[in-house]
Amino acid sequence: MPESIRLDIDDAFAADISCAVCSAPELRVYHIPNYADYVSCEACESSFVIEDDGERVLYGKISEEYSDTGKVVLKNWVTLIVVARLASAERERKAIGAAEVPDAVQTPAREIQTTASSAPTVEVSRESLREMLPQEGVPEAQQEEVAPPPAIEAEEPAPSAEEPAIITEPIPGKRYRVRIKHDSIYVPKSACANCFSSPAKNIMSISGALPTGDDPARWRRTNFRMPLCAECNAKSSALSGGQKGARLQVHLTAMLVGLGLLVVALGLGVVDLNSNMAGGLLLLAVIGVVGYAMPLGLMLPRVGKKAPSRDAFLVQTTLHVRKPAGDIAESYFDFRNADYAKLFWESNPHSVEAQVEELEIQAEPSTSEE
Repeated sequence: MPESIRLDIDDAFAADISCAVCSAPELRVYHIPNYADYVSCEACESSFVIEDDGERVLYGKISEEYSDTGKVVLKNWVTLIVVARLASAERERKAIGAAEVPDAVQTPAREIQTTASSAPTVEVSRESLREMLPQEGVPEAQQEEVAPPPAIEAEEPAPSAEEPAIITEPIPGKRYRVRIKHDSIYVPKSACANCFSSPAKNIMSISGALPTGDDPARWRRTNFRMPLCAECNAKSSALSGGQKGARLQVHLTAMLVGLGLLVVALGLGVVDLNSNMAGGLLLLAVIGVVGYAMPLGLMLPRVGKKAPSRDAFLVQTTLHVRKPAGDIAESYFDFRNADYAKLFWESNPHSVEAQVEELEIQAEPSTSEE
């Protein structure tokens, strides 16, 4: 069901909380005629609307100082707790990075000013902010007055050679655990769950279970749709050398069976090509297809049981969802990639308030090499 935007926001909403992005108590509610109300921070200029009959918000603009947070939050329904946790983590990362850079290698102020003055800027007015908000959920009777125009997005500059995409391959023999105490989760789609590169437009389903309420005896099975980049998605379906050889043998066997059935049909006179050429050829085609398809249906499923290639195995098992031992209403999400585990932890307000746990894992099951 599409989310709807709250049309009217009380001014007291902004008076009671601070900005989830920059933590400044500078929030203000804007009331624009014929549009839904929205909340904006006077300090960092981040703006959002509120979900009708819900707690989530939809950001149409995030301060450029919080680019990592914006990748996850912009134009996604999230809670303010998630936004605050992501922004706080980004501030900590930048503070640590700035402290580690020696003064001797910092960029001169003149170069910073030159770069900043030559960079293109995008002006976003209050009216253009309305254009960034979706039209979903607005009552039909108010579509003409309330619905904002289509989204306007600034063209992103092409990535330079000095700023490569973030790719962090998982370390073999380690997993990183996030503990969830809730019956629903948010899966970040901004990065690949296996190598943490972007974009990650492919999806891989991983089965698991979540607790139902606070009762540790009640669990529900579900599938978690994890994002993958194009390279990892190709690896996940790559066949091992043993699987490729087995598939070839199955197809050759099926062809021989189909050919054998054709020879038997002609030898026993089941097909008479002299009296009815068209009908006989059609019957031969049917016999050949049946003879080829039957071995495939019986033997191909066994090929899938062979050990996959190492690359496919590592991607397919990038996440394990486990039940804890004992009567604990928690789910353990064990990731191979430490960076994605931290992003997952930061994006879920119902995660246990503890840092991501690093685990030493036993030897993985044997896999076939290419």
